[in-house]
Amino acid sequence: MNKIIIDGNSLTLEDIINVSRNYFEVEIDEASYEKIEYSRNIIEDIIHHEKVVYGVNTGFGSLANVSVSKEDTKQLQENLIRSHAAGFGNPLDTDVVRATMLIRVNSLIKGYSGIRRIVVDTIVDMLNKRVHPIIPEKGSLGASGDLAPLSHMVL
Repeated sequence: MNKIIIDGNSLTLEDIINVSRNYFEVEIDEASYEKIEYSRNIIEDIIHHEKVVYGVNTGFGSLANVSVSKEDTKQLQENLIRSHAAGFGNPLDTDVVRATMLIRVNSLIKGYSGIRRIVVDTIVDMLNKRVHPIIPEKGSLGASGDLAPLSHMVL
């Protein structure tokens, strides 16, 4: 089976095409897991010590000054994903969805997000098992333009 190994830094256009169109399998480089765990530990420390950090244990936007309890931080993140899944229109083509999943995982394994390992492993497992979320072609929130599509991907 054809496979690519991603490390957050060396993904090529050819890799993206091979995964998105040719169904190459994806594997995460082991060194990337150390980066993921390091940044996740920072988030866990923030939550445990109840340090105030925007978007981790506060509201978003105009609610940035609203603190969220340690017990409610998980629900905050789930609510964020649900509230931003506001796309509409026809579903994106499977190859576009696969490329989106791959590029997102590649970004997350750089170790800057504080994401849990299980999340990136699940996205990679879905790619490898050819399980693809439905992502509507239209809709966005904020300046980046990717919040709605990525929320649909995560759901």
